[in-house]
Amino acid sequence: MLDGPASAARRATAAREALLGIFLLATGCGFAWEASDYTLGSARDMGPGYFPLCLGALLALIGLVLVARSALHVNVSRWRADAKELRHPRLWHVALALLAFGIAVEQAGLFVSTMGLVIASSAAGPGFRWRGALPWALCVATFCCALFAVLLGLQLPLWPTFLY
Repeated sequence: MLDGPASAARRATAAREALLGIFLLATGCGFAWEASDYTLGSARDMGPGYFPLCLGALLALIGLVLVARSALHVNVSRWRADAKELRHPRLWHVALALLAFGIAVEQAGLFVSTMGLVIASSAAGPGFRWRGALPWALCVATFCCALFAVLLGLQLPLWPTFLY
């Protein structure tokens, strides 16, 4: 095993990869678990659970590869040191914005919720400016409405329910 600054940098990168791999592995397993409640069907006649199951399995596989690859370069003490990065307030700011989106999308509609998500996530950055966040939020919200509600036909309200 190599010693020196290059080796220390590689171990630090491997520790971050391991944390990301664990997150992807857990998320992928969660998606696959939830998808198992739906009808799977076959590759020719896909049911509603087929795509989420495949996507969850692929995500879990990527996470497993990251964990296995980083295990060759990391010791447990580095994992503990890098786990402190999870306490960063910006990370939690974005996570809470995603949670708020999930709660609000039914009542506030896809357009308003997406705009709120983009603005709240942008506010977590150090150089947040309303002038840059508002046009970006408008573009992303318009794209999401066009993609999910119009093109894919998902049954999501586009606008707040009190407007109907």
